Amino acid sequence: MSDTLTPIIQRLRTGDEKAFRQIYDLYAGRLQAFALRIVKSPTLAEDLIQDIFVNLWELRESLDPQKNFQSFLYTITRNHALNLLKRSSANAVVLNEIFIHAAKTSNTTEDLIEFDETSRILHEAVEQLPPQQRRVFEMCKLNGLSYEQAAAELNISPGTINAHMVKSIRFIKTYLSHHENVMAALVICCLL
Repeated sequence: MSDTLTPIIQRLRTGDEKAFRQIYDLYAGRLQAFALRIVKSPTLAEDLIQDIFVNLWELRESLDPQKNFQSFLYTITRNHALNLLKRSSANAVVLNEIFIHAAKTSNTTEDLIEFDETSRILHEAVEQLPPQQRRVFEMCKLNGLSYEQAAAELNISPGTINAHMVKSIRFIKTYLSHHENVMAALVICCLL
Protein backbone atom coordinates (compact mmCIF):
# COMPACT_ATOMS: atom_id res chain seq x y z
CA MET A 1 0.00 0.00 0.00
CA SER A 2 2.96 2.29 0.59
CA ASP A 3 3.70 2.45 -3.17
CA THR A 4 0.11 3.45 -3.96
CA LEU A 5 0.24 6.13 -1.24
CA THR A 6 3.50 7.69 -2.41
CA PRO A 7 1.87 10.08 -4.94
CA ILE A 8 -0.83 11.04 -2.42
CA ILE A 9 1.77 11.75 0.27
CA GLN A 10 3.79 13.81 -2.19
CA ARG A 11 0.68 15.87 -2.97
CA LEU A 12 -0.06 16.20 0.75
CA ARG A 13 3.44 17.55 1.33
CA THR A 14 2.65 20.42 -1.05
CA GLY A 15 -0.54 21.29 0.85
CA ASP A 16 -3.05 19.48 -1.37
CA GLU A 17 -6.24 19.33 0.70
CA LYS A 18 -7.76 16.61 -1.51
CA ALA A 19 -4.77 14.36 -0.78
CA PHE A 20 -5.22 15.06 2.93
CA ARG A 21 -8.91 14.14 2.67
CA GLN A 22 -8.02 10.88 0.87
CA ILE A 23 -5.65 9.91 3.66
CA TYR A 24 -8.19 10.91 6.28
CA ASP A 25 -10.94 8.86 4.62
CA LEU A 26 -8.62 5.89 4.25
CA TYR A 27 -7.24 5.83 7.81
CA ALA A 28 -9.40 7.77 10.28
CA GLY A 29 -11.84 4.94 11.00
CA ARG A 30 -9.14 2.31 11.40
CA LEU A 31 -7.00 4.55 13.61
CA GLN A 32 -10.01 5.45 15.75
CA ALA A 33 -10.78 1.75 16.30
CA PHE A 34 -7.12 1.18 17.21
CA ALA A 35 -7.12 4.15 19.64
CA LEU A 36 -10.37 2.93 21.18
CA ARG A 37 -8.72 -0.34 22.18
CA ILE A 38 -6.18 1.70 24.15
CA VAL A 39 -8.20 4.55 25.66
CA LYS A 40 -11.53 2.67 25.98
CA SER A 41 -13.66 5.78 25.35
CA PRO A 42 -15.23 6.50 21.93
CA THR A 43 -15.21 10.25 22.65
CA LEU A 44 -11.55 10.27 23.66
CA ALA A 45 -10.60 8.09 20.68
CA GLU A 46 -12.40 10.44 18.29
CA ASP A 47 -10.74 13.52 19.83
CA LEU A 48 -7.38 11.78 19.67
CA ILE A 49 -7.74 11.04 15.95
CA GLN A 50 -8.77 14.63 15.23
CA ASP A 51 -5.62 15.84 17.02
CA ILE A 52 -3.47 13.38 15.09
CA PHE A 53 -4.79 14.57 11.76
CA VAL A 54 -4.34 18.22 12.74
CA ASN A 55 -0.72 17.36 13.61
CA LEU A 56 -0.34 15.46 10.36
CA TRP A 57 -1.45 18.53 8.40
CA GLU A 58 0.96 20.75 10.34
CA LEU A 59 3.86 18.33 9.76
CA ARG A 60 2.96 17.48 6.14
CA GLU A 61 6.08 19.08 4.62
CA SER A 62 8.37 16.82 6.64
CA LEU A 63 6.68 13.54 5.62
CA ASP A 64 8.88 11.04 3.81
CA PRO A 65 6.88 9.36 1.02
CA GLN A 66 9.42 6.51 0.91
CA LYS A 67 8.78 5.41 4.50
CA ASN A 68 5.94 3.15 5.62
CA PHE A 69 3.16 5.70 6.10
CA GLN A 70 0.67 3.28 7.63
CA SER A 71 3.19 2.22 10.26
CA PHE A 72 3.91 5.88 10.96
CA LEU A 73 0.21 6.63 11.53
CA TYR A 74 -0.29 3.67 13.87
CA THR A 75 2.84 4.56 15.83
CA ILE A 76 1.79 8.16 16.40
CA THR A 77 -1.73 7.00 17.30
CA ARG A 78 -0.36 4.59 19.89
CA ASN A 79 2.00 7.23 21.29
CA HIS A 80 -0.75 9.87 21.51
CA ALA A 81 -3.09 7.38 23.21
CA LEU A 82 -0.47 6.37 25.78
CA ASN A 83 0.37 10.02 26.42
CA LEU A 84 -3.33 10.69 26.96
CA LEU A 85 -3.45 7.93 29.56
CA LYS A 86 -0.45 9.44 31.33
CA ARG A 87 -1.92 12.95 31.27
CA SER A 88 -5.29 11.67 32.41
CA SER A 89 -3.87 10.94 35.84
CA ALA A 90 -3.81 14.72 36.39
CA ASN A 91 -7.34 15.10 35.08
CA ALA A 92 -9.95 13.23 37.05
CA VAL A 93 -12.60 13.92 34.38
CA VAL A 94 -10.59 12.16 31.66
CA LEU A 95 -9.69 9.27 33.96
CA ASN A 96 -13.35 8.82 34.87
CA GLU A 97 -14.26 8.87 31.17
CA ILE A 98 -11.77 6.08 30.51
CA PHE A 99 -13.02 3.98 33.43
CA ILE A 100 -16.69 4.50 32.57
CA HIS A 101 -16.19 3.41 28.98
CA ALA A 102 -13.88 0.59 29.96
CA ALA A 103 -16.68 -0.72 32.16
CA LYS A 104 -19.30 -0.19 29.44
CA THR A 105 -17.25 -1.94 26.76
CA SER A 106 -16.53 -4.82 29.07
CA ASN A 107 -19.38 -7.19 28.48
CA THR A 108 -18.37 -10.03 30.72
CA THR A 109 -19.04 -10.41 34.40
CA GLU A 110 -15.34 -11.06 34.91
CA ASP A 111 -14.42 -7.68 33.37
CA LEU A 112 -16.93 -5.85 35.57
CA ILE A 113 -15.64 -7.63 38.67
CA GLU A 114 -12.08 -6.71 37.68
CA PHE A 115 -13.08 -3.05 37.27
CA ASP A 116 -14.76 -3.00 40.70
CA GLU A 117 -11.79 -4.78 42.26
CA THR A 118 -9.35 -2.26 40.74
CA SER A 119 -11.39 0.66 42.08
CA ARG A 120 -11.44 -0.95 45.51
CA ILE A 121 -7.69 -1.63 45.47
CA LEU A 122 -6.88 1.92 44.37
CA HIS A 123 -9.14 3.31 47.10
CA GLU A 124 -7.41 1.07 49.68
CA ALA A 125 -4.00 2.29 48.54
CA VAL A 126 -4.99 5.95 48.77
CA GLU A 127 -6.55 5.39 52.22
CA GLN A 128 -3.26 3.96 53.51
CA LEU A 129 -1.30 7.11 52.65
CA PRO A 130 -0.35 9.41 55.52
CA PRO A 131 -3.01 12.15 55.90
CA GLN A 132 -1.05 15.00 54.27
CA GLN A 133 0.10 12.81 51.35
CA ARG A 134 -3.44 11.54 50.87
CA ARG A 135 -4.81 15.09 50.83
CA VAL A 136 -2.18 16.25 48.31
CA PHE A 137 -2.74 13.17 46.12
CA GLU A 138 -6.51 13.68 46.11
CA MET A 139 -6.16 17.39 45.33
CA CYS A 140 -3.71 16.90 42.46
CA LYS A 141 -4.64 13.53 40.96
CA LEU A 142 -8.32 13.16 41.72
CA ASN A 143 -9.45 16.79 41.71
CA GLY A 144 -7.07 17.91 38.96
CA LEU A 145 -5.40 20.80 40.79
CA SER A 146 -1.94 21.86 39.68
CA TYR A 147 0.91 21.62 42.18
CA GLU A 148 0.86 25.42 42.45
CA GLN A 149 -2.88 25.50 43.17
CA ALA A 150 -2.59 22.78 45.81
CA ALA A 151 0.41 24.55 47.36
CA ALA A 152 -1.52 27.83 47.59
CA GLU A 153 -4.54 26.12 49.14
CA LEU A 154 -2.45 24.24 51.71
CA ASN A 155 -0.06 27.16 52.27
CA ILE A 156 3.04 25.07 51.49
CA SER A 157 5.58 25.22 48.68
CA PRO A 158 5.10 23.54 45.28
CA GLY A 159 8.32 21.63 46.05
CA THR A 160 6.67 20.12 49.13
CA ILE A 161 3.64 19.19 47.02
CA ASN A 162 5.98 17.50 44.54
CA ALA A 163 7.71 15.58 47.32
CA HIS A 164 4.34 14.37 48.67
CA MET A 165 3.26 13.33 45.17
CA VAL A 166 6.46 11.40 44.50
CA LYS A 167 6.07 9.48 47.75
CA SER A 168 2.34 8.91 47.20
CA ILE A 169 2.72 7.63 43.67
CA ARG A 170 5.63 5.40 44.65
CA PHE A 171 3.54 3.88 47.46
CA ILE A 172 0.43 3.42 45.28
CA LYS A 173 2.41 1.85 42.42
CA THR A 174 4.02 -0.58 44.85
CA TYR A 175 0.66 -1.37 46.43
CA LEU A 176 -1.01 -1.96 43.06
CA SER A 177 1.88 -4.05 41.77
CA HIS A 178 1.09 -6.64 44.45
CA HIS A 179 -2.29 -7.28 42.81
CA GLU A 180 -2.37 -9.21 39.55
CA ASN A 181 -5.00 -7.23 37.74
CA VAL A 182 -5.10 -5.80 34.21
CA MET A 183 -6.96 -2.66 35.24
CA ALA A 184 -4.43 -2.11 38.04
CA ALA A 185 -1.74 -2.02 35.36
CA LEU A 186 -3.74 0.70 33.58
CA VAL A 187 -3.93 2.73 36.76
CA ILE A 188 -0.17 2.29 37.31
CA CYS A 189 0.38 3.58 33.76
CA CYS A 190 -1.82 6.60 34.46
CA LEU A 191 0.08 7.46 37.62
CA LEU A 192 3.46 7.78 35.92
